[in-house]
Amino acid sequence: MLEEAGIEPYLVNAKHVKNVTGRKKDDTDAIWLQKLHCCGLLQKSFQPDEETRVLRTYVRQRRNLVLIGSDSVRRMQKALELMNIKLHTVISDILSKTGLLMVKAIIRGERDVEELIKLKDPRIEASDEDIKKSLAGIRKKEYLFTLKQAYEEYLFYQGQIQACEELILEQLLKQVAIVSEGEVPNVPLKKKRRKNQMGVEIQPLLKILTGVDLCRVEGISEISCLELVSEIGTDMTKWPGPKNFAGQTLRMSASGLTRSKSPLGNYARKMRSRLGKKGGVVATANKLSAIIYSMIIHQTEYNPEIMKQSTDKWTEKRIKSLEKQLDQLKKAS
Repeated sequence: MLEEAGIEPYLVNAKHVKNVTGRKKDDTDAIWLQKLHCCGLLQKSFQPDEETRVLRTYVRQRRNLVLIGSDSVRRMQKALELMNIKLHTVISDILSKTGLLMVKAIIRGERDVEELIKLKDPRIEASDEDIKKSLAGIRKKEYLFTLKQAYEEYLFYQGQIQACEELILEQLLKQVAIVSEGEVPNVPLKKKRRKNQMGVEIQPLLKILTGVDLCRVEGISEISCLELVSEIGTDMTKWPGPKNFAGQTLRMSASGLTRSKSPLGNYARKMRSRLGKKGGVVATANKLSAIIYSMIIHQTEYNPEIMKQSTDKWTEKRIKSLEKQLDQLKKAS
């Protein structure tokens, strides 16, 4: 409402102005804030524009629904454990095609393992005998009821997630139309749904909004890119620098880079060996934020060769250091 009235609101960190002696009442506190603001001593936090704020609300809601839905999956696994059904030990993902088909069959009252094994997907590596052993459990009424409710709860939240994704797509198309002055690209909007991934195609839309393809950066998935755009927007001039928005999304992306064979993966492993697990994740997240900030503000695509050159220089320097230590040890011996 303040923005619509032409007033620029300041959202200020309370830590910067509290702990002042004798200013505990609202009226005196307001006077103190007004004096600080007049002197230019209040630093405002980032506030997105209206369209980005709408997108952020939908994306945060989707993330919450995914977390709640994962609780339903754990309750399904718990109910199966109580029935002594060890299906998760032979099938890596209970939410796979085979896992869900078997769960539904068990809920319907199927007890014959020979009938359940017919639902096995040919791509599953586990043998039929191992799967049969994992399915030989105790079918008690109360456990079946718990499993049924957890499964229905999971389906409910999947429907909620899908409804949320439809609104996310609608909002992205609206923002793309604003950026493209009314032109909306003809992109395929439906795709095969994977675990915790979007069921609609949004990467081309995100590329139009940011001007670059952030998904080319190692560790940045489609969902990570969506969360970043919804949280930081696309106008980098509102940020003092790249270190100001290295949040949870980038830390999660950085934590998985240690398994990557890319230049960024080498950097993540180097930081982990130097700073430890937690420090390495933070340092890698800062590197990701610097790359993303530079890509958007300069409108340049990600070039992995730059990271590779930096990594190669560090490797050469490290080799020379180790060779020098080896020579010193030889002379000492």
